[in-house]
Amino acid sequence: MAHRIVGLDVGAESIRAAQLLISARGEVVVEMVGEVPLPEGVIEAGDVNDQDGLAAVLAKFWVDLGFKTKRVVLGANSMHVFARELSVPVMSLQRIRESLQFLMEGVLPVSPDQLYLDFYPIERKTEESGPVYQGLAVAADKNSVDMLVDAVTKAKLRPIGVDFIPFALLRVRNLAEFQAETLALVDIGAGTTNVVIARGGVPLFVRIIPVGGHDLDRELMFQLKLDHDEAIVAKMGLSADAKDKRSIDVKSVVDNQNMELVANLKNTFEYFGQARPADRANISKVLLSGGGALTLGIADAISSGLGVQVELVNKLANINKAETLHITDERLSHMAMAIGLALGEVEHV
Repeated sequence: MAHRIVGLDVGAESIRAAQLLISARGEVVVEMVGEVPLPEGVIEAGDVNDQDGLAAVLAKFWVDLGFKTKRVVLGANSMHVFARELSVPVMSLQRIRESLQFLMEGVLPVSPDQLYLDFYPIERKTEESGPVYQGLAVAADKNSVDMLVDAVTKAKLRPIGVDFIPFALLRVRNLAEFQAETLALVDIGAGTTNVVIARGGVPLFVRIIPVGGHDLDRELMFQLKLDHDEAIVAKMGLSADAKDKRSIDVKSVVDNQNMELVANLKNTFEYFGQARPADRANISKVLLSGGGALTLGIADAISSGLGVQVELVNKLANINKAETLHITDERLSHMAMAIGLALGEVEHV
């Protein structure tokens, strides 16, 4: 029997949603997408700051867009979500999950009883103590997740899952042509930058960096005394060959913010290299996406800072659109996270 799922990406500045139709034969098409801006202060640092405000926006959004299901998958993307490498003795995935609270004691800066925990196995190895699974343990602050789920429930929607945003990113990026390579996916959002390092399409390392396009907006507003709309126009209209004083001032702010992000990325890659030096040396390319990827000079700055080729990606992998959905591939790529969240739930059906 055909059914529908909506992936719901609640960001710092807007909500993006993608409705997937799954046929009785398991075929998946993107049936509907939509985006609505969020009032300032509803989301802070990835966490819900105003439950009632978010619920009101969602309820109106659902009616205005005419989504045909209330079953939604949410994304965990706040600064209270962590992913750490973990080796565990070979056992069933259910037993691993049941043991995580004890295995993660002392690994994270938060007590495990305050976290929702999950485990993503990467590979099986044999160590002196016996066979182990090496993988990623994902931990999300319970209060952060509960605040989001409660707000969505207040909007009369039905959350059926909460997924890790970087995994959603990995699902929708076309890695088929890079199966033998180690790649870094860097998605620059409004409030955060998601980093996924993967080999053969399998995630080896994940980080969420608390720097995004919104930081550049704030710096432009503060340093050049602009309002929010003027800051957006200034950064989007900037060209590399502009010579007027206003453009030079804007470019100076942009360059400084680019370097701040690059510094964070360098620290992230160095940390990864300490744990996996061979994989760090084998990273062949950075696939750059997200709204912040369009910032002037950011691709070159990342390439120079990390010593790796950077490629801008604006298409999704093997995603079929419904005949009634008339949008460009570039616009569809803008909805990548929402689509990836919904696809994660499809995989579990």
